[in-house]
Amino acid sequence: MSTWQIIDLDPFAAARAGLPAQVAVPTDVDPAAVTPVDLARYGAEYADIEPDGPLASDLRRLAAKQRPVAEVQKALAERRWADALAAVEEVLAIDPQDAPAHLNRAAALRESGEPKAALAELDAVAAIFAVVPLFHRNRARVLEDLDNPTAAIAAYREALELTPGDPAVVDRLRALGAITTVSGPD
Repeated sequence: MSTWQIIDLDPFAAARAGLPAQVAVPTDVDPAAVTPVDLARYGAEYADIEPDGPLASDLRRLAAKQRPVAEVQKALAERRWADALAAVEEVLAIDPQDAPAHLNRAAALRESGEPKAALAELDAVAAIFAVVPLFHRNRARVLEDLDNPTAAIAAYREALELTPGDPAVVDRLRALGAITTVSGPD
């Protein structure tokens, strides 16, 4: 029987990864070397051994959502938006607070031609992803789809603050008329 170490994760980092704030890892395992998939497997083992333990419910939920999470990722990669949305619903039925699932739902909704619904999903998890440049780029793209260039420019500028010089962001800001390039003899 394994003995377990309880690891406290940074709450925002955990939320961005779809993990609970605390996870269990066998004491003979280096916590720095485990992946989220490992954490799900260890979580299931821990919940079996400690079914009434304080982490059991969260760790069972983490283990249960791994299959639909993989389905979401595969469907998004293959551009099967309806399948991605169906798999996201499975994830959210297991864990309604899963922030990556909300991001994935936003991506699939945007690609399905539903930018208003995509923006609502992004806004629901904005605080969790506030330091993630890609979040702001995606939000800006949705705002462009909604024909709101002022808000899109603001979102692109937030992304640019987090990754100065990002060529994709600079290109979009230039296309929206928010950056002017001046060249001259000097």
